[in-house]
Amino acid sequence: MVDGASEGLAPRTLPEISKLPGEVARRGWSALLVENKLDIALQLSQRVYVMDHGQIVFEGSPPALMQDQQRCNEWLGV
Repeated sequence: MVDGASEGLAPRTLPEISKLPGEVARRGWSALLVENKLDIALQLSQRVYVMDHGQIVFEGSPPALMQDQQRCNEWLGV
């Protein structure tokens, strides 16, 4: 589990951090990323879960999430 992977990092270190999920997947492992910055979460993730009031309201790929603009506005304020 990685909580807030981008918190407190200099912007120039983000490209290095973004390589880690691919390395984790290459090794056949899984990781749970908890991230407040949507753009970073979508870049680093293969699968996305959105929670609202403690319930999972979306499960799918980052592109599938972003295609539903109405729900993105409702759940994520984007």
